[in-house]
Amino acid sequence: MTLESLKFQGSRLREAREARALSQVALADLLGVSNSSISQYESGAQFPSAEIMARICERLNLPAHFFTSPRPRRDQPPLFWRALTAANKTTRESHERRYNWFRDVISAITEYVEFPPSNFPDFATPADPNQISEENIEDFASQLRKYWGLGDGPISNIIWLIENQGGVVVRGEMGDSKSDAYSDWDGRCYIFLGADKESSVRSRFDAGHEIGHAILHKNVPESIRRQPSIHRLLETQAHRFAGAFLLPASSFPTEIYTPSLQSLLHLKPRWRASVGAMIMRVRQLGLIDEDRHRQLMIQMSRRGWNRKEPLDDTLEHEKPRLLRRSLDLLLERGIISQEELTRRTHLWPTDVEKLLGLPPGYLSEPIPPFSLQLRLSS
Repeated sequence: MTLESLKFQGSRLREAREARALSQVALADLLGVSNSSISQYESGAQFPSAEIMARICERLNLPAHFFTSPRPRRDQPPLFWRALTAANKTTRESHERRYNWFRDVISAITEYVEFPPSNFPDFATPADPNQISEENIEDFASQLRKYWGLGDGPISNIIWLIENQGGVVVRGEMGDSKSDAYSDWDGRCYIFLGADKESSVRSRFDAGHEIGHAILHKNVPESIRRQPSIHRLLETQAHRFAGAFLLPASSFPTEIYTPSLQSLLHLKPRWRASVGAMIMRVRQLGLIDEDRHRQLMIQMSRRGWNRKEPLDDTLEHEKPRLLRRSLDLLLERGIISQEELTRRTHLWPTDVEKLLGLPPGYLSEPIPPFSLQLRLSS
């Protein structure tokens, strides 16, 4: 069996290289070939030999059938990025490629498991985000609470809330310090939260931020989203939404007696919001003026709270459960095996674990040798 007969897909090599955040030069060094060879492999002008192919699978940690299977056709909505301007091109490409893998895994799971129907309302928000005012955002956050029957009190678990409303949430390693979360919307809300963030309350705020994108910005065209000035506006609006959703104007201010660091810290376990987020919220609601806001932020900085706040170590992270329970069901009943999951996703279990935020070893078994990799693709 030759690589030509297996229909080597050069575009998949590029996809794998970008997912692993490697340049053509870096991959060439790993494989011991010339830069031009990588370019020719990716363009389809040349096929790698069996020896080089074995090296590609080993170095990129992917089964051979990944490189001989065309990418599944699926409309991919543009991602909402928390750090579009901060992350470099290589980092963005890596996240986007791995997000496609995540969606491949979801497609494999949903062949057997039906997720809860999406229950995210459509408030007919404008395609031009400049037409969304702060008052609109406050109103949309309030409407969403009413739509989901949440009342005005603290949200006990925002990740389970999203999953119960038909969203899909993953908490996994982002792999870089400049990315916090990203999401997309295609009739269902998909949210990836960075597990690199040690603070559970900040992760909750990230989740609220991504809900904001799903509610406010799903009608904004990608060509507009990518404009730096518009991206900043979208981020500001999603931030405002997260604050309004997690700390409602109808109830949160009634618990603020003295807007000081200690009084806000006292409220942190109840509202499960960072002191920094609460300072921002009391300023938005006009409970303090700009001078007092500046004083509080300076005090935060002097105490080192802008990097790590008190109670960050004690308040537990909220963990997604939808995907884990779905896989538990499929595996325990023998509906799908590790080999079948590998065949359908074209990924080794170690990648699936990382993409779904599963504990290391949950799916992993020793990776088969190259000969068995080829057998899986035939």
